[in-house]
Amino acid sequence: MTAAGLDHFAFSAISSPQTAGTAFSITVTAKDAYNNTVTGYIGTPSLTVSAGSISPGVMNAFVGGVGSTSVTVTIAGSGVTITATDGSHTGTSNSFTVTIAPTPTPTATPNPTPTPTPKPTTTPTPTPSPTPTPSATNVTATTGSGATVDLAIRGNVTSSQISNATITSYQPTKTTIVSFTITGSNGTAGFSNMTIPKTAISYGTSPVVYIDDQQAPNQGYTQDANDFYVWYTTSFSTHQVSIQFVVPSTSPASSLGPVLAVVTTVAEIILIFTVIAVKRLRQKPGNALPNPEN
Repeated sequence: MTAAGLDHFAFSAISSPQTAGTAFSITVTAKDAYNNTVTGYIGTPSLTVSAGSISPGVMNAFVGGVGSTSVTVTIAGSGVTITATDGSHTGTSNSFTVTIAPTPTPTATPNPTPTPTPKPTTTPTPTPSPTPTPSATNVTATTGSGATVDLAIRGNVTSSQISNATITSYQPTKTTIVSFTITGSNGTAGFSNMTIPKTAISYGTSPVVYIDDQQAPNQGYTQDANDFYVWYTTSFSTHQVSIQFVVPSTSPASSLGPVLAVVTTVAEIILIFTVIAVKRLRQKPGNALPNPEN
């Protein structure tokens, strides 16, 4: 059967997981409406990815209706898809997982064999063992009750760059906020993937990352039965980061969190005291309300 004109693109299955920043190959086939290969298609469709960015953004030219290109994606996460587009014709790959490349463990340098000293006259002082370096992958956050929670971080952000980590829950707005200060050398960029235990989040199921009250670029999250995995990128200097956990139906105004809660509480207190005062005036015999005309 002779293929009709181009209708859509079909991806060969992309294996999972792939690694952020590491190239892998994709194969895409031009198809007609009857799923036949359009062998005469020689275009270069553009590429987009569902999270982060993809490089290159355009495929190599197709040959015989089939194109193959080596690509790299920048953001780690699950459920990632790639879409090829040429005008009104598109096609999307299967979903796959992208992980962060593990930090290589440096090879230990062997100590040289000491030359024995014949007939030593003094006992050498033993060399003290170096103080172990604390783990650079955990940050301790303090909750409103004074308890502490360990937050695991991965990426090129380290625990030494994060300070003043707190976890605050707001019952009136059903919101939980994880906040901290992040510092780094000006002109550099940072990527962080933070693991937050669900037991520390009293309210909210959808985290949104703000940096200095602006939504962070290249942010997203996944979750399992025990933890949230939240990632974002930032340009370093000193910034205030706020990860706000909200319920899906929460409007943007709910990001005011504690401010709205305080305003509502004050209004309710004024109303309660006003009602009590009026009731007491009405209950006292002979204590009539003043005539507004006098």
